[in-house]
Amino acid sequence: MDNILLLIIVATAISIFLNTYLKKHGVPTIIGYIISGAAIGVIFDLKNVDSHVLHEIAEFGIVFLMFTIGLEFSINHLKTMKKEVFINGSLQVLVSGIIFSQIAYHIFGLDEKSSLIVAAAIALSSTAIVLKTLSETGEISKPYGRLSLGVLLLQDIAVVPILLMITLFTQTGTSVEALLGKTFISGVVTLGILYVFGKYVLSYVFKKVIDAKSHEIFITTILLVVVSASTLAHYFGFSYSLGAFIAGILIAETTYKHQIEADLAPFRDVLLGVFFVAVGMQIDLGYFFSNIFLILALAVGMMVLKAIIIAGVIRSVGVKIGTLKTAITLSQVGEFSFAVFELAKKEGLLANEIAQPLVMAVVLSMIVTPFILKNIDTIALFFESRGRTRDEEMCILKPSKIENHVVICGYGILGQEVASMLKRMDIPYIAVDMHRQLVEEGIKRGDAVIFGNAAQRSILNEVHVKTCSAVIIAIDDEHKTRLVSQSVLELAPRANIIVKVSNANVETEIDDLPITHVVDQHEEVAKVLIDHAITCKMANAYIPKVCRDCKPEAYGKPSDSLGSI
Repeated sequence: MDNILLLIIVATAISIFLNTYLKKHGVPTIIGYIISGAAIGVIFDLKNVDSHVLHEIAEFGIVFLMFTIGLEFSINHLKTMKKEVFINGSLQVLVSGIIFSQIAYHIFGLDEKSSLIVAAAIALSSTAIVLKTLSETGEISKPYGRLSLGVLLLQDIAVVPILLMITLFTQTGTSVEALLGKTFISGVVTLGILYVFGKYVLSYVFKKVIDAKSHEIFITTILLVVVSASTLAHYFGFSYSLGAFIAGILIAETTYKHQIEADLAPFRDVLLGVFFVAVGMQIDLGYFFSNIFLILALAVGMMVLKAIIIAGVIRSVGVKIGTLKTAITLSQVGEFSFAVFELAKKEGLLANEIAQPLVMAVVLSMIVTPFILKNIDTIALFFESRGRTRDEEMCILKPSKIENHVVICGYGILGQEVASMLKRMDIPYIAVDMHRQLVEEGIKRGDAVIFGNAAQRSILNEVHVKTCSAVIIAIDDEHKTRLVSQSVLELAPRANIIVKVSNANVETEIDDLPITHVVDQHEEVAKVLIDHAITCKMANAYIPKVCRDCKPEAYGKPSDSLGSI
């Protein structure tokens, strides 16, 4: 136990310091975790240690990742990108899988099952790295950004059949037809149970939990749903990840989707960190340095061949703009390949001497990706004719995200009135609130409102706070007002923030924040009341005494109404 605690402490410390340094240079944290795992393997000499328990825990990082992918799975979203997703994406995965499997089988001498698994893993690109970088640089709205997004969506969906393929390959003693039949029946039963539970039980449970107004109970319920769905799928012979993916889809259409994703992110990221550390522990640094040229050749070969395949596939369906940039953007091998390799090793489908160089080649491809994406224009110009590149740069699509809208934090009485006024003025807006009933009522009225905690950065990203014209914070909770203001400023330091406060003391508490305007509700109401009291806007002959007795010089120039008396 002492050794395990020491290992956890050292691994955590190395990961923190290493990722802090790497993030400054644009290197994703995944790489830091893997390098940390490799360092831990050397420090504690873990070559011959059975880390089965660690891998069982780490596998749930992939479970939560698949659950969040399910949350992002939107049928309506896919309908607007049918060609990019279903045609381009499907062809890319299939053609890449066929070509790489043939290379693995005929050139490297792998058996059929291992060849298919390796090829399927190489066909996947890094959703986390690519989409994060494209969103930060604003390139997601360009033709190649849209093409890349479509292919990545299909790759995320393809993860499920890849995991199912590994499960099928591990079954022995029966024919393929029997396996497929058993799998089909098990799949129907699993889907049936999950669908009935999600359709008729889950919404009711979440309503009751949210009405209890306890955030910790809400998070515990989410964890229970994910783990239960995963365990159910595993019981019927499928992977844990498949059950989590289905559970994510069932929740995706509910109003709780964004808040669930925000609350689950820390668990997903921490467990994914554990997973990648576990992967890094199996990297033999001695092997890496003694075979560095082989690993470099694998990394370069995979990226170049994959880029050629993607460019050819996209051009074959008639797309001419953005093909080269899309191919370069998706040329790396993604983080989920580690999960595929690890599961294949665990099931005895992939030998360690094959997995080692592949894992290290994948790591190298991911390390260079952020730097490639930041210099993609220069790289594209090197390979592509100058005229075509200019055409591509001029052909910018309308951004898929909302811009110049108003974000309303709080959908109570004040927030609803603000939304109503903005709607009448034809100004786009998005409101966010943690009260389920208010959100449901707002949706019924046709208001743009989502369920979520406005103090969480992921929720603010969902309402596109970085591109909004103003943020109106209409929350009664004084402590939460400060938290929301801080979260907004962290994401958008120059945001136009308007905050409603109940008194001068609250205004003093947020005085240190660079808020654009603070509105004291009592002060503003008092001004309106006084204005109505001293201004004579007569509909009839009735004149309030304060108006008959008042001296015009006491209030400045007489109003038109007084002058007409």
